[in-house]
Amino acid sequence: MTAGDTHLQARIAQLESLAPSFGRATKDIHAICSRARSEDYRGVLQNTRLVVETLLRAIYAKKKQTPGKQTLEQLLQKMQPDLPTNIQVHARTIQAWGNVGAHDHSDELFGDHVEFTKEEALASLHSLVVILEWFRAQHLDDASIPSVPAIAAMPAVAPAPPPAEGRSKTTLVVAIGVVAAASLAVFAIPRGVDREALDRTYVEAKIPPPPEACRTDDSEAVRRLTDAMQLLADGRAHGARPADERARSLLEEQVEGPEGWGVLARARLFASADAADVLAAVERTTEVCGEWAEPHNLKGNLHIFQGELAAARSAYERASQLAPGYLAPKFNLGLVHLKKGDVEAAVAQFDAVLAGDPDYAIAYGARGRAYLLSERTDDAITDLEEALRRDPKDGASAMVLGQAYRASGDEEKANEAFCRAERLGVEAATCRD
Repeated sequence: MTAGDTHLQARIAQLESLAPSFGRATKDIHAICSRARSEDYRGVLQNTRLVVETLLRAIYAKKKQTPGKQTLEQLLQKMQPDLPTNIQVHARTIQAWGNVGAHDHSDELFGDHVEFTKEEALASLHSLVVILEWFRAQHLDDASIPSVPAIAAMPAVAPAPPPAEGRSKTTLVVAIGVVAAASLAVFAIPRGVDREALDRTYVEAKIPPPPEACRTDDSEAVRRLTDAMQLLADGRAHGARPADERARSLLEEQVEGPEGWGVLARARLFASADAADVLAAVERTTEVCGEWAEPHNLKGNLHIFQGELAAARSAYERASQLAPGYLAPKFNLGLVHLKKGDVEAAVAQFDAVLAGDPDYAIAYGARGRAYLLSERTDDAITDLEEALRRDPKDGASAMVLGQAYRASGDEEKANEAFCRAERLGVEAATCRD
């Protein structure tokens, strides 16, 4: 056992000893421990952030008013005078890693997501231990503090990582779901913990939740959908991980209503089911709930995989109309234009995506490709360098950057980029010694 393993086990033991003091949150702390044991470090970072957010909401509710939809960042800003400096530092450590875990673009079809290690999880777990001990000492005996509510953390199911050979480094990315400025707070939906947990999974997956009329109210169905969405959390279309297949199987056993069919469509696409089966689930959703943007985006992804660009464009446009802040279909429309050779239209789409979210990293690489095709070499180099700055593991952008430098006449920098692409696993890259 390594030193890191020893430290991890120590933190888990501390958390498990603290958990019984936190009432209904006990099971959520145990879930974090289980995810840590199963090496689901991304889940650890996300759920740890949710625990701290819940604790601060309880304190805020005592001194101020109902916390409403405020995020952890907003709570920390407003509660700064009430929190000791060390607690603020630990909370911001958890917030920072939790945000990375929630916004790492893991829904990209072919792009790598951020790989979280034991060290990042240890940092968050250590900070959580400190915060829990402080909260127990300062607030659990305070009758004016409401009992700590369950925070609907993800269950202790560790999705198996996608196989390395399943990741293509050279194909343009089609994003499954990114919602600009999406926010859903613990107390925002007054229909019980089960519904809150399911809606949180949509936010964490960065996809628009279904409209009110399309949601299921059956508690068992809600739990089943929540479990499936959590299994799919680290997946991507055609990733075909064991966790994706478990999610699909879970929903195939019993699927109810348009919301159930919509999540099943996602699970089937992730599990690499037959295209006809994916489309059937999408259509079962849209025929009853045509106002939900996500199934239309899934339908577009299905069509673009099959080379049906006109159908893909129609589906993406519909998704964009239904959810104007949903950036994934806008980005995907840019890819459709790029595949059709309409470079100007592609650039316009990528411009719109980056105007909506300047941190939408994959749009820089895609726009760089479009610039290179239109012989705007300097602009291409600028965007591709930016793409690599934001994602140093983006082998596809490194490859295209080499092509851009070669087009500019700079063979030395071109070779540097090709060597980088080769190191990142791009088979077509040739590095000259």
